[in-house]
Amino acid sequence: MSEFFWICNFILEALAFLSKFFSSFSVRFLVSLGFVLPLPGGEARLLDPAEAALPDPPAPEQLPACCRGIVMDYSAEMLKLGDLLFGLFSEALGLDPAHLKEMGCSEGLGIASHYYPACPQPDLTLGIARHSDLGFVTVLLQDHVGGLQVFRRDRWVDFPPTPGALVVNVGDMFQLISNDKFKSVEHRALVRSVGPRVSVAAFFGNEGLSTSRIYEPIKELLSEDDPPKYHGITVRDFFFRSFQKGIDSSSILSRLKR
Repeated sequence: MSEFFWICNFILEALAFLSKFFSSFSVRFLVSLGFVLPLPGGEARLLDPAEAALPDPPAPEQLPACCRGIVMDYSAEMLKLGDLLFGLFSEALGLDPAHLKEMGCSEGLGIASHYYPACPQPDLTLGIARHSDLGFVTVLLQDHVGGLQVFRRDRWVDFPPTPGALVVNVGDMFQLISNDKFKSVEHRALVRSVGPRVSVAAFFGNEGLSTSRIYEPIKELLSEDDPPKYHGITVRDFFFRSFQKGIDSSSILSRLKR
């Protein structure tokens, strides 16, 4: 475990190094079944998430040299952590520990690394606006600066970083398959007058998941008193429809309700 957190620290340092060459940027990689994939254009570059697609797995040298090895290592560790998390979520739902993994929830891993420069007037803007994550689960690594807020009980609550800890968010697709047993978390990121702030998010169940599988409320969780609340949908279609809507506080889950 100590090696894993060394990897976490190293990837934050690598992003801090990259920040010297940009005033503001978001470096985004996709990982599928253990392969790190650059987005269209070959090299890592500035990209809107709606452009995301899955090309053939590249050679490692296509990734930036300063963080090539650590991104590969971090992605591999995230895949291991994902298997563990989905096992725990399965048990929490009263299912076999392998249930969610066998559904493919731990596949289609996306890694998004974000750099937020210090802002002279942080009260006038946001780092990322209010939203919920689209996939199954997000694992967030944040540095010491902080800025994450979660919407809970009609108010924004600060979620300060804890050294050595990762933040796990439930996404919209997990809310759908759990039939509201787990709820997705609305959150946002503030900018600070100090900084920069760096964060790394690992998304399980991203828009690049190529399966045509229809995801719907898990049958073992349903009963006469708790019928399915949502229609089924593929991960790709869920992301596509969400990006068509744009990033805001409204989830398309409401449009999938029965």
